Amino acid sequence: MDKSCLNEENAVFDCFTADMAFALGTFFYKYAKAHQIDLCADIYANGRTLFHFSTDHCTADKDNWLRRKRNTVLHFAHSTQFMYTKCKGDENLLASKYGCSLQDMTLTPGAFPILVKKVGCIGAVAVSGLKPEEDHQLILKGLETLLGGND
Repeated sequence: MDKSCLNEENAVFDCFTADMAFALGTFFYKYAKAHQIDLCADIYANGRTLFHFSTDHCTADKDNWLRRKRNTVLHFAHSTQFMYTKCKGDENLLASKYGCSLQDMTLTPGAFPILVKKVGCIGAVAVSGLKPEEDHQLILKGLETLLGGND
């Protein structure tokens, strides 16, 4: 998967709607089907789940990864990739430095903030099923598609 030039500074929406969440979630669904991979995705904004799916062979463990990744983004308003780099991969810093529960958060890449201009972080997009860096890159590709208006 190609590296994306999209990052937290330029992945900002004017607004974020349920229709946009559906379009992004559909992108992930189509990607999973086209590449015949087991994938699950969660799009959460303004205190509610707007889109969630798991392919047939995803386990409940994957949903737990989505929840933990999402919680990290919602707490720090940064991607799990950003936090992984900031903490140099030392997940124990979530507990010792930030007072966070390792049962509820993770540094594992694969979640990204939903950022809205003049508002900030309103939610998170989380993906699980690929290698963590690939999960992150897939989210960036989906956001690029959504922000660019491409299908």
